[in-house]
Amino acid sequence: MDLRDAHLRLVDEIREQMFFLTAAYPMTESGATLESLSELFEALGICHLLTRLEAGQFRENLLRSGHARRYYLRKSREQHNLGDHRLALSRCDGFLAALAAGDIALAFDIASLSVEEWHPAWEYEDDFCFFLFLHDLVRRSRGVETPSPLAVIDRFHKALEGQAAPRLEVCRALSSGDAGNFADALAALMEAKQEESDGRRIVVPDTDVAFWPRSFVSVEGLALLKAAELANLPVDREFPLCPPDGRLCTQESSSEDLFASLEEALAADR
Repeated sequence: MDLRDAHLRLVDEIREQMFFLTAAYPMTESGATLESLSELFEALGICHLLTRLEAGQFRENLLRSGHARRYYLRKSREQHNLGDHRLALSRCDGFLAALAAGDIALAFDIASLSVEEWHPAWEYEDDFCFFLFLHDLVRRSRGVETPSPLAVIDRFHKALEGQAAPRLEVCRALSSGDAGNFADALAALMEAKQEESDGRRIVVPDTDVAFWPRSFVSVEGLALLKAAELANLPVDREFPLCPPDGRLCTQESSSEDLFASLEEALAADR
């Protein structure tokens, strides 16, 4: 699929799904839409980056991805929507999008609102541990005490039951402060993701418009590079799926939160 065509289709899908939210359905019915919007905004940002070299628009749409996740988590708390599998830490990449955008405050909000109890029916334990480790890393960067990262890493290791995993090695390197091991582990992770994406392009239909941009850029990889900055690890290498123009500086959000604005408009209409 041509990414310029994907860009136009993504804008149409985003408009349609944002319109659905104006009905103000409870989170039990709106969760799927917000999860989808998080992916669509991420994909739209990648289109801006790859077809127009617009790093600012890339960042803005990553932030909107994070805003969608924050809105879902906050409204779920307000509405006592606590049994929804979409609350799983690894269910939505909005946290990674916020981190990759360099908005640590937004990533911190998402971590703080998240339900950090593992539910076997919601996600694999190793995926849960990976996101929990990153949540704690962000919290520590904001001066919040967390359990020992080594305890999370040990749990991660046990959950894998002896399987090798680049994500685990990434976490170990972030915890130990080993920049070389971090770069090697991230390279292995990105190479595996690139191989997977290259294979899926053969079978994924054009109707899955968000997949195509996201198969060329890994927001997870860019988020992990930002995590390395938080851990004071210098990383000068380049990695597959992590274009240099996508490595954004750390700064507080300056983009409008569309979901907060929608909530205000809905409240004014009542």
